[in-house]
Amino acid sequence: MARRTPRQAQLRSFCQHAIIDPINATARSEMAKKWFDVRAEAERKEVSVSIRGYIGEWGVSDSDLIREVEAAGDVEMINVTINSRGGEVDHGLAIYNFLRGHDALVNVRVDGIAASAASIIAMAGDQITMPANTLMMVHNPWTFAQGNAAELRKTADDLEQFEKSLLATYTARTGKGEDDIKALLDGETWLTAQEAVDLGFADTVESLAQPAAVAMAKAMDIPAEVLAKVAELEKPAEPEAPAVTSMPNKPEDKPNHAADIVALCIEKGFPVKAADWVREGITLDEAKKRIVDAQAADDEARNADPVILPGLEDGQAEKEARSSWANAFKKTQPRGKW
Repeated sequence: MARRTPRQAQLRSFCQHAIIDPINATARSEMAKKWFDVRAEAERKEVSVSIRGYIGEWGVSDSDLIREVEAAGDVEMINVTINSRGGEVDHGLAIYNFLRGHDALVNVRVDGIAASAASIIAMAGDQITMPANTLMMVHNPWTFAQGNAAELRKTADDLEQFEKSLLATYTARTGKGEDDIKALLDGETWLTAQEAVDLGFADTVESLAQPAAVAMAKAMDIPAEVLAKVAELEKPAEPEAPAVTSMPNKPEDKPNHAADIVALCIEKGFPVKAADWVREGITLDEAKKRIVDAQAADDEARNADPVILPGLEDGQAEKEARSSWANAFKKTQPRGKW
């Protein structure tokens, strides 16, 4: 091996300190930006995890994400949204295993794309939702390598081990055989939302069209879980499956009237009651009965004895009397429609 001259060594040192090191420092600073965000909803015992950008960038690891989720305490639901082209396989596997092992219900929603390592994390969802215009990509692991022939062969062997871990993850979620999944990995396959559902990588395709009742409910700040129940009713009905004689004790599904109840409450002027009634799981008939009762209560309040306007008979100034009357009037109004 040729030895460097003092001049060459000096030039190399200068380039390293004056050019290469500053570039690396800038790159590390940029890449150390968090690629995730964790927000706890203490009142609802939920935590929201938003994954954006390259997974596993310098300075921010899977352990940082896990630590923030654990700091939220005892939660019953973890909502994960993803828009990422992927990243480090080991980070993706660690987050996947953490979410799968958590006691909380895990909801995953793909906001844009879930590619490579991001698709691994998505597989942790108990429920995986993809809007109709989103994508998922799966492929074989890859890396950069240098070294002699033996070292390069060792790198190839290591990649095959990583491939086995991916196969185990995807087959567990989809129920497909290893050969089927391997064909998808070999082809670096991009899946539409519908294709992902058809192959078992996701559960639900979210329609891009928003039903009128849901739009009105959002405008009136009806909680997300109520909107989710309504959206579920908008999915196309699946063909009826033949009766399964081996499962005679399976309970029959109860009809879900969430959409009708929300629409009824909005139509009759009682939108604030929709959320509580949907949570209770009451029937549409029961909702109609409660609407009648609420209307009767409103009518009774309107027909009550006239309010004695405070202040006028006490000789108060007109401005003071108006203020007292306004306060008294508010107290007489039913809350259901205001």
